[in-house]
Amino acid sequence: MTTENSIGAAVIGSGPAGVAAARALLAQQIPVTMIDTGNTIPADAVRLRDELAATLPAQWDREKLAITNRTSLRERDGVPLKTVFGSEYPYHFHPDVQDDGAVILGSHARGGLSNAWGASILPLSERDLRDWPLRAADLAPHYAAVLQWLPHAQSADDLATDYPLHSDHEQPLEPSPQARELIADVSAARDLLSEHGINFGRSRLAVSQCHYCGQCLHGCPYDFIYNSNSTLDELLSTPGFTYISNTEITALTEHSDYVALQTAGGELLHTDRVYLGTGVLHTAMLMMPLLDMHELTIKDSAYGLVPFLRKRLSRGIRNEQLFTLPQLYTEVDVPDVSSRNVHLQWYGYNVFYRDELRKKLGPLDALLPEAVANQVV
Repeated sequence: MTTENSIGAAVIGSGPAGVAAARALLAQQIPVTMIDTGNTIPADAVRLRDELAATLPAQWDREKLAITNRTSLRERDGVPLKTVFGSEYPYHFHPDVQDDGAVILGSHARGGLSNAWGASILPLSERDLRDWPLRAADLAPHYAAVLQWLPHAQSADDLATDYPLHSDHEQPLEPSPQARELIADVSAARDLLSEHGINFGRSRLAVSQCHYCGQCLHGCPYDFIYNSNSTLDELLSTPGFTYISNTEITALTEHSDYVALQTAGGELLHTDRVYLGTGVLHTAMLMMPLLDMHELTIKDSAYGLVPFLRKRLSRGIRNEQLFTLPQLYTEVDVPDVSSRNVHLQWYGYNVFYRDELRKKLGPLDALLPEAVANQVV
């Protein structure tokens, strides 16, 4: 249908799903209009990021670094939310969402939650998709297509059987000394662990390169961690692409030959087709009325933070050059433990963990030797 307010194919949201859909449509010569709330990083956070990026880590101002490393007062499962250069701007806390006993976050930011994510890109396995209408083989060509343009660091290892690489690019980040010691330990017990359904491998991360400054969990000053803002910037110069920001879609209405989009400002837009890249909460809000649903149980991939203390001391960890995204993965396929696959990520030392350990221990932290506290992984 073509009307004055018709916008062809509409993609709602600018997170990784949204920009990936837009790229795929444009590759087929289908014009795309992306509609987005599009909140941007605050000016003070931009200044802080740029000041850090302009100097070497050894020259960083400690006061400014303390602002960058500031955690949120809000918690998810007892763990403070990560901030980005001290800002909570990636998160949207919907006033109508009651999440007692669980925390489900949305985003109104340009780039969505990729502004604050952990960059892990391990694909779903056949076991992960047990209750889904799709199989891993159905997703394989699409993983490969995305990895043609998504920067990534990975390597072939024991996880590749169940979690294929989907790319010939093998260039993992350099593991920290602490991670290398852990790799050596689990490699020595590889066969025994595998017999019991436990397999280890290197992390797979959406990063282009690394200066090993240790700031991954608080915001990369160099923009090496993938953020869909970068893809959106590329799309803005692509013929056939239109970006509408500061616009929230509040309702969809399906008609025989078009979909009507209602904006929060009262405007009505028509589109031939619509692709939702809006996250679980906003997607549910838009789709439930269409499906005449009044109640919905959302399934969450629950996670927890468990500190492990290594017996062997690693010297000088606090001053080492390292990245603080996940260093290793462990996949546990043990029916007696869980009917589902259990995914573990090993991070190694970082300021975030050390600060949380200090908070949890309270006065007892003074009794814990710093050399021991730094062994937490």
